[in-house]
Order: sequence, then structure tokens, then C-alpha cells
Amino acid sequence: MKAFLQDDDGAVTVDFVVLTASVVAMVIIVMPLIVPSVGELAAYIAERLGAASAFLASVE
Repeated sequence: MKAFLQDDDGAVTVDFVVLTASVVAMVIIVMPLIVPSVGELAAYIAERLGAASAFLASVE
């Protein structure tokens, strides 16, 4: 019984579980803040690509 209580092999697993849970929690908290900005950036890039495409079509 004494050897079982002194064995700390499972402690590393617990550390990784806690670390993974904290990363998942941070992602859940931060994603609502990032998603609107990413959508706006994608719309801006699409607009600029459309303008560049129209310009290139008019040059040819």
C-alpha cells in the first residue's frame, strides 16, 4: 500500500488534462471576440480581389 501511495506516475496525466482543459476554455472564451473580425477581414479581401480582377479584365 505504501508503494501505491508514493507512486506519482498518474500526476503527469492529470497535469496534461488540466492544461488541455485550460486551453479549451481559453479558446471558448476568445473565439466570440475573434470571429467577427475574421469575417470582416474575409469580406475586405474578397472586395479587393474583385477590384483587382475587374482591373485586370479591363487592361486586357
